[in-house]
Amino acid sequence: MNMKPTENPLQQLGEFKSLSGAAVALIRRRIIDGQYQPGSKLVIGNISAELDISPGLVREALSRLVTEGLVTAHEQRGFRASEVSLKELQDITANRQMIETHALRLSIANGDAEWEAGIIAAFHRLKRSPRLEDEGQTHAWSQLHYAFHRSLLMACGSPWMLRFSDLLFDQSERYRRLRFGYELAGATPARDVDGEHQAIMDAALARDADRAAALLAQHYQHTAQRIIEQADNPAFNGGSTR
Repeated sequence: MNMKPTENPLQQLGEFKSLSGAAVALIRRRIIDGQYQPGSKLVIGNISAELDISPGLVREALSRLVTEGLVTAHEQRGFRASEVSLKELQDITANRQMIETHALRLSIANGDAEWEAGIIAAFHRLKRSPRLEDEGQTHAWSQLHYAFHRSLLMACGSPWMLRFSDLLFDQSERYRRLRFGYELAGATPARDVDGEHQAIMDAALARDADRAAALLAQHYQHTAQRIIEQADNPAFNGGSTR
């Protein structure tokens, strides 16, 4: 993160009305970005000092992230960043495909001109954003990536589908970020992500629900497959290839 040494990290999250919400968001970001590695111990005292907030607030934030599956709590060992595994990745991907393709079909059926404009604007912003030049730009791209995928589903009419989609996005993003270093080093062949997004958008705007759903499912499968091909990533340790 690009910040002055004396800057409180929570000051970057000024959009949150409460310190509690900002703490949850920042710890969530650090887990997803890999600053807290899978399986690493999350020491309340250390995080409290890093964020300059009370240990009680850190404990509350970690407990909330347990419900999101990003943190695990052990009675004798405290909190840890959740482990990763290829089996879990496949489960996450399958559920994203199931939930989001259905939500996309509903959005295509219900969406109006405002929904269409939101998709076009989100795609334009995402396409103009650098993706892999440095860590800060990668986080910005991730936020725009979320906004684009969310725009596709916004007319589905189901708040619960959108909530599940958000949870699954964060989990998927964590796995995607685990291979950030591999892509940055050129260890994987180039992928036309912009082209994939364009094709999904075009099908959605053409109200071709079958094609849009198929392309969205394929898009998620491509990401999962690239991670599976990089299973020697040190983050996938222990029984991760189950």
